[in-house]
This record gives sequence, C-alpha cells and structure tokens, in this order.
Amino acid sequence: MMDYSEVLLSLSEVSATFSGFAALVTLFSRRRLEGAGVHDLMRLRLVIGASVIVIVAALVPIALAGLEFSRSTTWRLSALVFQLLIAVVVST
Repeated sequence: MMDYSEVLLSLSEVSATFSGFAALVTLFSRRRLEGAGVHDLMRLRLVIGASVIVIVAALVPIALAGLEFSRSTTWRLSALVFQLLIAVVVST
C-alpha cells in the first residue's frame, strides 16, 4: 500500500488546490456579474463537492494502511467509502 501513498497524497493536494481556485474564481466573477449568482454558487458547490470526494477518497487508503489492514481489504474498504461519498453527493 505504501507504494501508492505519495501518488494519493499528491492527488489530494491537487484536488484541494483546484477547490481553492474555484472558490477564488467564483468570488471574483460574482463581483463582475451580479445576475449570475445562482449559477456561480451551483458551480462552486459542484467543484468543491467533487474536490472533497477526491480528497477523502485519496486519503482513506492511506489511513486504512496505517491501521495495518491487508492490501486487498484496504482497497475494498476504500472503494466502498468512495461509492458511499458519490451516493451522498448525487442524492443531495
């Protein structure tokens, strides 16, 4: 499992960065276009929601590996958490 930990950490960092940039772009574009507030908030929610899913999905395998689960159990539990996160975001 530790073979992939650097890749997963990098993936979570990139996702957090995209989320921050999306928030900044939405903040600055909202000041220019007052009528597009609902669309901007929806776009921001989608980008931040997707980023949070990627961050959590990338960090869960590392946390489970730290608890010394087997490699197959780690990936199966991580996939289950990822599916649950997607189900929550899709249902809301």
